[in-house]
Amino acid sequence: MLFRSFRLLRCFFEGGTVEAYQNNLKSMVHVVEQALELPKIMPHPIPLLQCTENKTLVMTQQQVFSLLANAFLCTFGRQPSNYADINFFELFSSGPPRAPGRLDRFTEGDYTKLEKLQCIFNYFYTMYLRNKFELWSHGRVVTFERRYLTDPEIPNWARARCDKLLSDVEININGKIEDCGKEMLQVDFANPAVGGDVFGEHASMEEIRFSICPELIVARLFTEQLGEDEVLLVTGCEQFSIYEGSGTRFRCTGLYQDPAIVDSMGKIGRAHV
Repeated sequence: MLFRSFRLLRCFFEGGTVEAYQNNLKSMVHVVEQALELPKIMPHPIPLLQCTENKTLVMTQQQVFSLLANAFLCTFGRQPSNYADINFFELFSSGPPRAPGRLDRFTEGDYTKLEKLQCIFNYFYTMYLRNKFELWSHGRVVTFERRYLTDPEIPNWARARCDKLLSDVEININGKIEDCGKEMLQVDFANPAVGGDVFGEHASMEEIRFSICPELIVARLFTEQLGEDEVLLVTGCEQFSIYEGSGTRFRCTGLYQDPAIVDSMGKIGRAHV
């Protein structure tokens, strides 16, 4: 029998203020309620975004939340090896203690995971409040698109001759991509497994983005590992946390109220690729 440690999750609940503890409990009640709604709001199997095919999958905000609620509760079965893990087991477990016999000590990676948990609960708490005050945006959707190029479609850049100039490029060395690139296509050059090490100890560009925009995480459930000639384009995800630093210095510093505008199709005009 495989033993799973939930040590970090317990530490997260017990290590904050009384107010934070109460808010987290309220959020968890809502998480369980929405997880149980999944058979009703998604009665059919979810299509897979598999290798070497162009396919689009559209979900409502509530469907995404229900899927993530189930992933947090670890209700999904084991993923095939060519798909990323969707259950949150790894995020809840801690690494080996720094000193033998000192079980109260956490590794640097454990502290990073605790910050990621705070980002996740910022998302849960925001959605709990929206549900409580009937601010749930039923019309908002998130679109997941897998794009694939066949060999004839891939340009031969070494031999290509083109008299067209590139568009003007602006380089900004200050700020973060999510601040400077609002309402723009935001490119993440990262792991072929969607989300990278979002449940693990690392906090680079991809892991941070999936932590502050948890709706991206749901793509791990149905997106097969990306090839060199493929991308995943996600449109409509909100940002729920603000942060500072990266790696072992990554810190979740608070809730974020995303000012992004929802268009007539229910989409937020921001795309991640």
